[in-house]
Amino acid sequence: MTQHPHNSLQFIFSCPLSSGLHARPASHLAEVANQFASECTLTNLRNGLVANCKSVLGIISADIRHTDRCAVHVRGLDERAAHAALQRFVEGTLPRCDVPLAGIPASGTHLTPRLLQAAKTTCIFGTPVSRGIGHGKIVTVKRMSLPANVSAPAGADPQQELEQIKNAVTAVRLRIGEKLKYSLTPTGAAVLQADLAMASDVFLMEKLTEQVSQGKSAGQAVVETGEFFIDLLGHSESEYIRQRSADIEEICLQLLEEVCGTNPVASVELVEPSVLVAETLAPQQLLELDRRWLKALVLEHSGTTSHAAILARSLGIPTLAGVRNARLLLTPGREVVVDANRGFVVPQFSLVVQRFYEREQKTLQRRQEVWSRRAGKSALTADGKQVEVAANASSGEELTLAFANGADGIGLFRTEMIFLGRDDAPSEEEQFAIYSEAARLAGSRQVIIRTFDIGGDKKVPYLNLPREENPFLGYRGVRIYAEHHELLQAQLRAILRASASGNVQIMAPMVATLEELMEFKGAVAEAKHHLAQNGVWWQTPKTAISRGFPLFISAANA
Repeated sequence: MTQHPHNSLQFIFSCPLSSGLHARPASHLAEVANQFASECTLTNLRNGLVANCKSVLGIISADIRHTDRCAVHVRGLDERAAHAALQRFVEGTLPRCDVPLAGIPASGTHLTPRLLQAAKTTCIFGTPVSRGIGHGKIVTVKRMSLPANVSAPAGADPQQELEQIKNAVTAVRLRIGEKLKYSLTPTGAAVLQADLAMASDVFLMEKLTEQVSQGKSAGQAVVETGEFFIDLLGHSESEYIRQRSADIEEICLQLLEEVCGTNPVASVELVEPSVLVAETLAPQQLLELDRRWLKALVLEHSGTTSHAAILARSLGIPTLAGVRNARLLLTPGREVVVDANRGFVVPQFSLVVQRFYEREQKTLQRRQEVWSRRAGKSALTADGKQVEVAANASSGEELTLAFANGADGIGLFRTEMIFLGRDDAPSEEEQFAIYSEAARLAGSRQVIIRTFDIGGDKKVPYLNLPREENPFLGYRGVRIYAEHHELLQAQLRAILRASASGNVQIMAPMVATLEELMEFKGAVAEAKHHLAQNGVWWQTPKTAISRGFPLFISAANA
């Protein structure tokens, strides 16, 4: 841990987050601190632990819980600007910067239904962490773990070994960035953003560099650094922080794969309806599974705050945790039912079990049909006035979920996620595929697509945007469009082409003046003209042309 400097600027705050200052909000804080050259430290006044504000791993290791009083110390050439920016972040942004955790369901009752009791059906109990019922064949997954030792090349040059580690970090960040582009939920995106921050964490790099300087090979440095952080996080009093050891272990395994050229973790291929059984599961490991065949998760580890459990809830995968000896009791290939509503696994799929859950499924289906009928009705006020209910979305899956729950349209389709977590901008064709899918899923319903709101708190490396004193109201959204004209044109052309597939409209972010409004309308006209000249726009159906292309202007970051 870093010792805080003397003669520094400082301020004190109380942690406002109910789950504490964990990985995801810590990554936002570190991002602000890393914009400055000054040394920035954070002290948890409850336990005296001191962390580097530029390190996600350092921040979460300080075990900062809800209402803990913390002191931020800043010292250096740009200390005043850094102090002001960190204080603004803590006071104005930190309370609302975290994606809320999906709610943890109440524990199961450990009671077997009477019909199953009468048939003397055995049940294996656990804690429901994501509700639902899943049916499939057991697939067992080995726990990811760092190897005990890694062979080292003879006479390795420390400088070359360090360069190898830096290249591995870059490769792993690219790998996570690719997953981030196709993240299906805000929770999934937030987890991957935290992993992205951890993969290039200054504390992690310090330890890797220290190991290499002691004569270790790149592979040995990764293993020993991973073990250091697993031990550091694993001894925390907070369950949430203990769970982060799986995240750093997964990142170190990916680094090891890049350094050594071999994959220490066998990939899992699902080819039929499957129930995955594991001691624990790392977040990216879960995201790599084919969710068409993944029907349920059974985890031996009891943690309800692991990123795998949080992702399972956000993705609607029935999940039980704390199922003791699951890998011994549930043999691969066996057909089972996971009842994550009641909190148990039925390991023998008998005729009685089949009939019980067929009736259960019919009951749930009837209930869903009632909800669907209600969802399909118009929203009316007490005096009979109709109210349009539109949803926010950033992926096709979120659109589908919104419409299944009765949304009249999409009031805001965010496009920033397509641009984040990568080293170059998405192509027009890549964007067209995403926007046209959104339009098709909506059918006749309206989809308002907001052009990219990048800048401020949403950084992308390929735009080289300047650091700002007030990133939330500064150079971002429509204000950067003149400087990044071609990027905007590619997006507008993609949206216009997608309008042939449905009821698409455009929203511009952060418009504050009439000049910005006119410039944006001019940019839309230019994109239309370009498509017409190339014979693309005129291939769209007449319904799309006669409908025109309404322009929505947002005066604030919606």
